Amino acid sequence: MYLSRLSPSYNRFYNFRHPLHIDMALTQAQSTASDEQVMNCVDRGLDKIGPNVKHLVYWHLQKIGHIRRADIPNNPEKFVSGLNSLYRESAAGVERAILQEINSTFDLNYGQSQLAAAMIEARQKIDNVKVIS
Repeated sequence: MYLSRLSPSYNRFYNFRHPLHIDMALTQAQSTASDEQVMNCVDRGLDKIGPNVKHLVYWHLQKIGHIRRADIPNNPEKFVSGLNSLYRESAAGVERAILQEINSTFDLNYGQSQLAAAMIEARQKIDNVKVIS
């Protein structure tokens, strides 16, 4: 598009913004807020396991699982897979701690080994509340 290729000084002077830029910014802000609420639950669940567990899990996921902390709400299956590769048999206990936080925060009732589904529903619940408001 020609308009989006205009110089930055022209854009500042005439206060030009591409129409899609505004819509995308609003959508990104909403998804970021819902993602952050889900990630707060994940952080609290990992903190229950131990003081350095959170940092270890995020480091492992980024180096081995190729998923950053910010991408976890968008890829809950990959997150659960990364937990399983790190903790193997003990992954169920870590999932349970995170699941307890998500269930209590979002008033859900998911059982063992349903962490990915709980994360998806929690995000949908937040997004539905924002649409209604």
